Amino acid sequence: MTYPGDPLDIVGEEVNGVMLGIVADNKDPEGLGRVKVTFPMLDDKNKSDWIRVTTLMAGGDRGVLFIPEVGDEVLIAFHLGVFRQPYVIGMLWNKDKKPPEGAKDEKNNIRKIHSRAGHEIVFDDGEKGEIAITTAKGNKIVLSDQSGTITVENGDGKKITIAKEGITVTSGQSSLDMKSSGQIEMKGQTIKISAQQMEIKATSLDVKADAQWNGESSGMLTLKGSMVKIN
Repeated sequence: MTYPGDPLDIVGEEVNGVMLGIVADNKDPEGLGRVKVTFPMLDDKNKSDWIRVTTLMAGGDRGVLFIPEVGDEVLIAFHLGVFRQPYVIGMLWNKDKKPPEGAKDEKNNIRKIHSRAGHEIVFDDGEKGEIAITTAKGNKIVLSDQSGTITVENGDGKKITIAKEGITVTSGQSSLDMKSSGQIEMKGQTIKISAQQMEIKATSLDVKADAQWNGESSGMLTLKGSMVKIN
């Protein structure tokens, strides 16, 4: 690392332990996920050279990519204690940059990934027993072991629920309910079905209208039955 007023004059060639740093740049020109930092205990104006960042998994075109943001506090270790060979071993919260909501859970049931924009993945090991993926605008997928359901919902409240009993699709005043028992129910203010050809077959068929019922054909209309009753 190169500094104006070399900090080696302060710390010496070797460092016994770790140091705190503040990320000053994360736009690595080589795309290696490295950062530049400043060392507040030395000089908060001068940047280091590019420093590699440890992660959960790393390899050729694979791994976990979470690059620290500019201004984040990081913990820096030094290979064999040599000051000129640093690497970031972790990130730290502090009183100015606190953890996302859930860190105060007394039973420590919440595990969470929360992005800068507000997207998050929450693992709830408590009574809910669920995993929830939510975007900043409220689009959501919830997998719940407690209720045995998978729910997909957008920010406007339109929802698909998959449960043991069946699948339900809800959009405002319209709904489609497909029961595991074989029953399908559609509800809505207006329901329209169109096709080049349609066939409806059932052991028993009832078509009812509380007010008015219209049947129309631009061609031939044929009614067949062993007995036909009209009114």
